[in-house]
Amino acid sequence: MKQLHKKFNSEQVKEILNKYERGKAKRETIQEILGLGRSRFFDLIKKYRQKGINFSIEYSRQAINRKLENKYDNLILNELETSKKLVNNPEVPTQWYNYSYFSQKIKRKYGIGFQYLQ
Repeated sequence: MKQLHKKFNSEQVKEILNKYERGKAKRETIQEILGLGRSRFFDLIKKYRQKGINFSIEYSRQAINRKLENKYDNLILNELETSKKLVNNPEVPTQWYNYSYFSQKIKRKYGIGFQYLQ
């Protein structure tokens, strides 16, 4: 299911919700048109009633998605350098590289959550 703001603009949604408010369309019909479930529909209509003319479905992210802070970048790069030295050392028998061990080690050592390492 696509997100509402990708299917419709704010004016289109206002017009559709206005038809519901005036009794020109049934809730089920509006839900089907907008592709919403019952709870999401009522959340949207509540927001529409509160905001009135200022109602909008547009939003902008507050933070960059999937971006590590610089301090985490540097910690991970240092750990990768250490791992690289081990892997490239011919005297250390490394037949397979264990990526999950690296991830667990970073989490345990620095407290960086797994979601940052994907």
